[in-house]
Amino acid sequence: MKATMLIPTFKRNELLEIGLQSIRKYSDIDILILDEFGDAEEISKKFKTRYLLTKDSDCWRMPGFAFNIGAHNTDAEIIILSCPEIYHVDDCLNPMIKVVENDPMALASPHGKDDRRNTFLKNKKSRLHTLIMRMPFLMALRRNLFMEMHGYDEDYLGAALDDNDFIDRLEYHGCELKMVEANCIHIFHERKVHRGGGLHAINRKIYKSKNKQPKNFVRNKDRDWGVAYA
Repeated sequence: MKATMLIPTFKRNELLEIGLQSIRKYSDIDILILDEFGDAEEISKKFKTRYLLTKDSDCWRMPGFAFNIGAHNTDAEIIILSCPEIYHVDDCLNPMIKVVENDPMALASPHGKDDRRNTFLKNKKSRLHTLIMRMPFLMALRRNLFMEMHGYDEDYLGAALDDNDFIDRLEYHGCELKMVEANCIHIFHERKVHRGGGLHAINRKIYKSKNKQPKNFVRNKDRDWGVAYA
């Protein structure tokens, strides 16, 4: 089966380049860079990936908007959701693809570690925190599932919980997380989400309000979803 890896990015060029180097050690898979800022095209050319400007702006949106756009711009049967901060310690992609080829309801992820203290790039043997791979830091699934559910809910405009909503709907539909014997690292980057308020509070209200409703696999019913705004 053909697979496409979707990588949304917003001002993450240094980490994006490190991540792409780690991927290219193992795989020449089709990669689509989804650039929300407009400064990653040269890196895309360097690593021979496809490139799409999804929004040319200083205003960051949720990665789900870019994933939705990316899913509309591939005909691959399998999509792999990732982010620019993921370093592939092992060949993660081929075993993930194999799992999803064999099980159309699988959500395939490797084992992950989180570089919260900014030590990994200086010392590959540094101790790291466990990364919860139920969230799509690096996850493969069938594209038809993504399209049937209308992707990420574009009501989420703040920060966080859009991933929770996305996975909740997939699991309610019968999908199951399956781990592969491979490892990845979530490289350190500044994180400005404060759980007590601000952008996180906006999405928490959205998430709570939708949880009170009957479970609904399909979202974005009344909008033209997955559209690039360059």
